[in-house]
Amino acid sequence: MLMQRTTSDVTMSDYYCGAGGSTTGAIGVGVRVVMAVNHWPLAIETHNTNHPETDHDKADINKADPARYPRTTIGWFSPECTYWSQARGEKLPDGQLAWDFFGDSLPNEAADRSRMGMWDVPRFTAHHGYEIVIVENVPRVVKGVQWASWLRAMHDLNYLHEVIWLNSMHAAGAGPAAPQSRDRVYIVFWKSGNRRPDFDSWIRPEAVCPEHGLIRSAQVFKPKGSPMKTYGAQYTLRCPEISCNTEVFPAVAGADTIIDWSKRGIRIGDRKSLGMEELAEKTMLRTGWQTTSAHEPLRTLTTGGHQSLIDAQQVPAAELTLTDDEIWQLVYDAEFRMLEPDEIKRGMAFSSAYVLLGNKREQVRMAGNAVTPNAARDIIAACVESLGYDVRSTLALAA
Repeated sequence: MLMQRTTSDVTMSDYYCGAGGSTTGAIGVGVRVVMAVNHWPLAIETHNTNHPETDHDKADINKADPARYPRTTIGWFSPECTYWSQARGEKLPDGQLAWDFFGDSLPNEAADRSRMGMWDVPRFTAHHGYEIVIVENVPRVVKGVQWASWLRAMHDLNYLHEVIWLNSMHAAGAGPAAPQSRDRVYIVFWKSGNRRPDFDSWIRPEAVCPEHGLIRSAQVFKPKGSPMKTYGAQYTLRCPEISCNTEVFPAVAGADTIIDWSKRGIRIGDRKSLGMEELAEKTMLRTGWQTTSAHEPLRTLTTGGHQSLIDAQQVPAAELTLTDDEIWQLVYDAEFRMLEPDEIKRGMAFSSAYVLLGNKREQVRMAGNAVTPNAARDIIAACVESLGYDVRSTLALAA
């Protein structure tokens, strides 16, 4: 039986808070975020601008004493994937280890500033004894050489866990999804003896099965896939009826929902006349690159600011008379531009009113590193409900 308490009784600490995606998600289900910590001053300033009711601390977590911070119901941790995550797209020199989440290898000063290792999670948990611990990261973190030892350290603290694989374009359990295909892993721990969160009721997206109509889809993993699970590559969504098992495709929001179409691009051929440097031949010939329709979700947004828009101007076709030996094709002008920070922000499921401080490059970095609020919202909703709170009533009152 659900206790007559409100979700505002639940508190959360947001470690490596970034611009505030996880905090925004928590607030979306009524949780009070009382502490936010980050090493980057601009991120702390941005977080404080949007969440002034939260206490803030600029600190490197791996050097901080856990006693410095208040005890909260939930501890949210987003250890930084500084040097080798897919979000940076950088390759390692030969001989260097692929991941440093656990402090296995520090190839240079940039890696040395990774700020927060996975081992800070059990260190802080041992001190604070959170009811729930949520760790968000890129899928490849599960391939770390100390992954099993790290899980065992949390189990030794009397926690159980579940690994949640979630693409942000499917996270619509407690509100709208993000218009972006973004795979992340969420490792959720709860105290042994507490109720296991009912993740399925919050993160399994609805879809239409040709045979059974509207259903809540189930993740089906490939039997011999990689230990890191991403949508499409290692798992699909299917009808849960065993006799059916048809692959289904939930409705998703397209990139066109966040693009400001009033902002024009430029034609490549106009760059010189506009005083811009002409593109090199190798730059223009990107034979291995792909384009995605604006009606589909954005590809994963990164910190590098490489997301661009191609706008082919649609004009009425001219009236032509073609002879048998003539072939005519109409070529429409195509304009190119990079996505603006406000568009990237909305692509990450932040509201238009959310403030990102700094210059354009810094705003893109903050947005690309952020947790999508909708994914955090749905994961936290399942966890708070498991503690005996009526989350759905809170959401209904807020609607």
